[in-house]
Amino acid sequence: VEERLRVWYEDLDIAGTATEAVDVALSLGGEAVEVEPRAEDEIKWMLNQIGSSKAKFAYDDKERSALSFYARLYAKYKVYKKTLASAEDFIDKVASRSIAGKAYYVTDPGGRLKALDVRTGKARKFASVAPGSDPTVAGGVIYLGDTAGNLRALDAIPVPVGRIGRDEHGRRLLTTFRQDRIPVSGIVSDPQWQTPTKSRVLAGGIHTRRQQIVRIDRGARPYEDIPPAPAGLAGKLRTALPRAEGLLVADYGYGSASPALVRRYGPGLIRRGTPVTIDSRNRSLHFREMTACTPNQEELEQATGMELTENDRAVTAAGRTLLRNTGHQAVLVTRGGAGMSLLEKGRPAFRIPVFGDDEVADVTGAGDTVIAVFTLALTAEASIREAAVLANYAAGLVVMKAGTATVARDELHAAVGGKP
Repeated sequence: VEERLRVWYEDLDIAGTATEAVDVALSLGGEAVEVEPRAEDEIKWMLNQIGSSKAKFAYDDKERSALSFYARLYAKYKVYKKTLASAEDFIDKVASRSIAGKAYYVTDPGGRLKALDVRTGKARKFASVAPGSDPTVAGGVIYLGDTAGNLRALDAIPVPVGRIGRDEHGRRLLTTFRQDRIPVSGIVSDPQWQTPTKSRVLAGGIHTRRQQIVRIDRGARPYEDIPPAPAGLAGKLRTALPRAEGLLVADYGYGSASPALVRRYGPGLIRRGTPVTIDSRNRSLHFREMTACTPNQEELEQATGMELTENDRAVTAAGRTLLRNTGHQAVLVTRGGAGMSLLEKGRPAFRIPVFGDDEVADVTGAGDTVIAVFTLALTAEASIREAAVLANYAAGLVVMKAGTATVARDELHAAVGGKP
């Protein structure tokens, strides 16, 4: 047993104590059944991330070391191995919760318990999105880092309008909204709908920043297969709008944020001076005559059919084309490391250089931060240009954080030099 443990430790680069070695030895049993090599490599990598973590793990109402938790998962892996066709099966059947159905938890350095995301071996913050209602679930708990989360982090009160499925992920999303004091009166439970989720797989060494290498989406469907938005959704939006100071439309292709719904209520909001902003993954041209849209460069290419590089003139020309075709007041193009380009009716193009240094930790959710800050600034009577500059500051801050993160008011205030 000691020789087998030594080989495993060297292979997985895990240093264990004698006491933990006994735990591992007692947890092992039976010979491994051959599985598909690629899946086995992926499972081994995930076990490595957990076993080499400095975090503490909690199950059976007790706190355990990373190596002890690794041993537990490895023993379960051997039991379930014949039934596992992929690394995703390992996550779902072995690594997310106990056989009794209780979630595994990890204690972060601050001492707080969070649900474990086994793909990184530690707690992560993930996104949930409204009105598309697109939560990302990590081992049983959802953390907000999208448009709703960014707005709430800046002390706004977002009222998400959208649909969830009558499933566990939908229930968790509602719980998380309530915990963050976000109203849920605008959310419809749809029996024909599966609440979409996203899992982000990260790669990297123990002492290096991990980067996303793949995202696994569940519940997403092609547009033609999406069931119509539930009948009560329009009423939910109609009820929420009279007290709203802005409308942010997050269209991620899940059917709730329909152009028809926005056409019904958007023009009246524009007439009364309420900003309406659009963040659409694939349908930028379907939303017309609103305040602004915020495509990234890839979405701008798709909307205009123009192939773009980092050349400012090409991006400006494409932005002008989208501005003309949509009839919006402005188009704010997010360009990653090249900053942003703002196109407004009757004004010259405005180039905004990227804010911050080159230490980019994670770009996940940066677009959500941009439109959240941009929209909130407009509701505070900032000009479109001022709102764009502020959103650029926020984007520069959030990409320096790991995971799908948010920006707090004091961070944003410090970034602009303490200027009001």
